[in-house]
Amino acid sequence: MLYRFKRYIPLVIFLCVIGALLFIPVKVPFSFRAVGLIHPVKKWSLKTDFDGNYVSELRNYSQGIAESIISYRFERGDIASLIVNPAIIDKKSISMNDTVGIISSRFVLEQIYQKENQIAIEIKLLQSSVSAEKDEIIEELRQKVNLATHAFDYASAQFERIELLYNDSIIATTEYETGEANFLTSKSDLEIARAAYNTALTGVKPGEARLIEEKIKTLQNELDFLKQTNDSYKLLSPIGGQLEFNAAMNETGEYISIIDTNSFIIYAPVKLQFLPYLTKDFKMSFIINGTQKTMGATIYEIGNKLENIGSQQVVFIKARVSDPSQIIVNGLKVDCTFSGNDIALREYIKRTLKIYLQ
Repeated sequence: MLYRFKRYIPLVIFLCVIGALLFIPVKVPFSFRAVGLIHPVKKWSLKTDFDGNYVSELRNYSQGIAESIISYRFERGDIASLIVNPAIIDKKSISMNDTVGIISSRFVLEQIYQKENQIAIEIKLLQSSVSAEKDEIIEELRQKVNLATHAFDYASAQFERIELLYNDSIIATTEYETGEANFLTSKSDLEIARAAYNTALTGVKPGEARLIEEKIKTLQNELDFLKQTNDSYKLLSPIGGQLEFNAAMNETGEYISIIDTNSFIIYAPVKLQFLPYLTKDFKMSFIINGTQKTMGATIYEIGNKLENIGSQQVVFIKARVSDPSQIIVNGLKVDCTFSGNDIALREYIKRTLKIYLQ
């Protein structure tokens, strides 16, 4: 019978030790891990949307918002070109308000050219009503008619060939629309030149001179608006930082991006089970995947929105990297460790059972 009780002695000793540990004031560290992603506090990028339009976006990762989104939309058949500032191509960084480049619209440039021509012609007509050099002005306008006629004939012949190729499905719609735009532009130029020449031949009456002056003012206002529109396509850097060109288009469609390297933050998903114990006082450290270097971060925001990652419910936290100079690449995945104050062993066991048995 004594032998039977000896069999339970190890179990009794084990239970006694566990029971003693639960009541002895021994404290142990409480910590858990998560995988995070590093982002700059701010990032500006020029990308394209699903329709092919250029989009300028300034994203604030610290606040989780887009501070500015500008979509550069152009008319159907227009040709929009991105021209990068040659002075920044070989640079690794850029300052705020530096010129990144310009988006050029063929339609806008053509309209600017037409308005400038119209203003020049109206000014000549106005001069013909008060100047003795009317014959010279008429001759100049006649030459403009000849030039416009040749340009129209060439554009018309080109458009006829393009139209035949388009109807036979040999060329793309964009090439057809470009040819059509050239044809319509040359036709408009010819009509303007002829009207100016005919008006000069018949002379301008004093009452008509005032109308011409008003027309010049209207054309000048339209020209100013077009130039302002063209200037708005100039891309200025809203932030200073690291300059990146994407030779191969990535999944975000970014052509150019500027990263604020003065500060970086970490987005990390924390499982719902750990949320009741997490506070901003937790110490946070992280290791960049593939390295053994440990760095620190400070938690400044604990999210209040539940999100699903796979089968897990998580809440995202944000933390500032303590030494941003150590971050050399944006978008790094990092292994994060959250460490709280030491807690009693009894509380540690209680939390662990609650976390993993939920």
